[in-house]
Amino acid sequence: MFNKVVFLMLVAASAAFAQDVERVNTDSTTTSAEKESPLESYQYNNRMVVYNLLCQCYERIKPNAVYVGIDGWITWAVTHGSHQNNMDSGLLPTLVGKIEARLGYNYLLAGRNHLTPIIGGGIFGDSRSYHYERHKTYTYLHYVGNEVDTFEIDYISYKKVQLPAVYYGLFGVLYDHEFNSIFNLGLYAKGLVGGNSGGKRWGNPIFGFDITVPITFRFGKERHWDFRLEPFDIYINGREINRNYFGCRCAFGYRY
Repeated sequence: MFNKVVFLMLVAASAAFAQDVERVNTDSTTTSAEKESPLESYQYNNRMVVYNLLCQCYERIKPNAVYVGIDGWITWAVTHGSHQNNMDSGLLPTLVGKIEARLGYNYLLAGRNHLTPIIGGGIFGDSRSYHYERHKTYTYLHYVGNEVDTFEIDYISYKKVQLPAVYYGLFGVLYDHEFNSIFNLGLYAKGLVGGNSGGKRWGNPIFGFDITVPITFRFGKERHWDFRLEPFDIYINGREINRNYFGCRCAFGYRY
């Protein structure tokens, strides 16, 4: 009888010990999972620029859904280019502006990579007037008795010319990587195909590209607010003129 009681007590103690071990293992597993929790990310459906009259923008940024974007901005830039009769050389300051509409699809990859193929169109303008050299040849007849002498005189003049606006279609991709809930870094690459409005300054057709590196800092409760820097390089190449524009846009945004 005594042996049976001892045996039952040992079985009960073994079972209790096993349950304690299982509980400890479960707790340690939970702790490890909490340490390896995924990136904290706040995703929203819309973003708009606020507090900046010279830069207005709305984007539908809902993950894994249709993307719509429209923006318009004016900013200072430096430009450099070439033309056979252009007398301005080196880097020149100028005020440029653009209005653009885009349509695409937002892909959210691995919870932190935003990839958006896009198509669209827009208009780009440069406010600077450039000095162009103009050559003109005049032919004169000089009569000496019954003989006629012919001679030509070349005149060179200079004229300030403003380049016409460029209308274009675009295709490309927008990419943003979330390093954490505060800092994002991306690359926007667009190809441009179009022509100038009126005149023949650029020389149709016009090809080019627009490369932008968005640097975004998000802040506030649940990261509704952000501040974004957008260094850009816009290149426009016509049959007669080609120019690069380097600049940087900045704006506060709100996501909702």
